[in-house]
Amino acid sequence: MARALPPSAVACVALAIGLGACSLCRRPDAPAEGTGPPSRVHQVFAQGRFVEITIEVPLEPPGPKPAVISYIGDARVPLLEAGIVVVSYRQHWELLRGLPRATPPADPKPPPAKTYGTWLLASPTPKTVGQSYFRLIDANATGTLPQVLDAMASEREIDPTRIGILGHSTNAFVALQGVAGQPRIRVAAIVAGCGDYHTFLHESSLAMKGEPLDLDPAYSAWLREREVRWHPERVLHAAVFMVNGRDDDTVPADCARTTARALRRAYRRLGAPDRFRFVLVDSGHTFNDAARAEVYAWLRRWLVDAPR
Repeated sequence: MARALPPSAVACVALAIGLGACSLCRRPDAPAEGTGPPSRVHQVFAQGRFVEITIEVPLEPPGPKPAVISYIGDARVPLLEAGIVVVSYRQHWELLRGLPRATPPADPKPPPAKTYGTWLLASPTPKTVGQSYFRLIDANATGTLPQVLDAMASEREIDPTRIGILGHSTNAFVALQGVAGQPRIRVAAIVAGCGDYHTFLHESSLAMKGEPLDLDPAYSAWLREREVRWHPERVLHAAVFMVNGRDDDTVPADCARTTARALRRAYRRLGAPDRFRFVLVDSGHTFNDAARAEVYAWLRRWLVDAPR
């Protein structure tokens, strides 16, 4: 999975979002450096400069263009070549270093003999496995992403009716949950992610590895409220493409399949089955060439080629 923030950072998210959340400031445009078609790039800062948003605008075609919030650096050139504005952001956690730290207890308890799950999904009890991870995803999807969209709304060269999002792994979870809460996002490409958090936690090699899932009822209900599998109607404003690896043990294909079944039914009921697509490719937890071709074709179809 993509590298995420340590658990201690999760507690700072709400505070970071509140640091001047409505303020936006902008650096002047500059020619973009590196490979790809001619473009210009500038930065917009939000949340008291905690979030740095980079907007790269291709010089062609003229006029308002579609834009993609991309969490995949390698997507930059293909998107620019298609005439799509590329938007990315980073969070400056170093700005929070001066925050007061909680005083540890005088007689701290020894660490638990066993933890459940690994990496950011780890928990001393199976009842809360993955809790810090999904709270971080929720904070990005509901706190930071709207600020990025607000910054994009002030860009004259971005067509507000043609905004997409592209994410892989952890950022695919952020992207899918972000779409569910943001009607401004009209197209999504979700790579190695899913909207069935319970099945993910049950089967993932980073969580319970197939052992019984017995979550705390309050935590389970919190997850259920955010799972697109159970609320597919929340993404029907967007054309959604999901691509997953058959051999992915990090985000197992089963959690993608259950998500896809729910979305496929919802789009059929809407009378727009062509606005959802799900593909399994022969790979693990990677964004391989087969997945790339599918993703870029989907973004071009709905952002560039679709009639306005």
